[in-house]
Amino acid sequence: MGIYLVQSAQAEALVSPFVNKEAMRQHMSQISQATPVGRHAVVIIDGAGWHTYDTAAEFNNLTLIKLPPYSPELNPIEQVWSWIRQHCLSNRVFSGYEEIVGEVSKAWDHFISIPDRVTKMCSREWIVKISNDKARSAYIPFTQGEMSYFNNR
Repeated sequence: MGIYLVQSAQAEALVSPFVNKEAMRQHMSQISQATPVGRHAVVIIDGAGWHTYDTAAEFNNLTLIKLPPYSPELNPIEQVWSWIRQHCLSNRVFSGYEEIVGEVSKAWDHFISIPDRVTKMCSREWIVKISNDKARSAYIPFTQGEMSYFNNR
C-alpha cells in the first residue's frame, strides 16, 4: 500500500504479506502520523474489500474518498504500481518471501527517488479540487455533481 502527500512531496508505503482491514488501519495510522500538524490528508480509495471508511475513523486528520467502481484510471497509485512493475519487478523470479519484500522495498525507494516523477504521476487536478472541498468534512463519497465533473474532463 502506498500514498503520496502532494503538498509536502512525501511518500509513504507499507509492505505487508497480506492486505486486510487491519493492514489498512496500520496504513491509515502511518498516513495520519506523516501528515503535518494543522494539515488534513485526503486518501483516495477504490472498491477493495479492505478499503472501508471505518479504517480511518479514529484519525481526525484523514478523509477517505472512495472512487466509483471500475475506475483505476482515476487512482494515481495504480499508475505508480504499473510503473514499478514495468521498471523494477517485471520478468523476475524471486526465491521467496524475504526477497520479494526486499525487492519491492527497493523498487518503491527507486520510484520515490525522483520527486518530480512522483509529483507528475500522482498529482491530479480533480484531487486538489475535491481535497479543497472535502477536507473539512469526514468520509464523504462522491456526489453526482462530482461525478459529472469527472465525466466532463
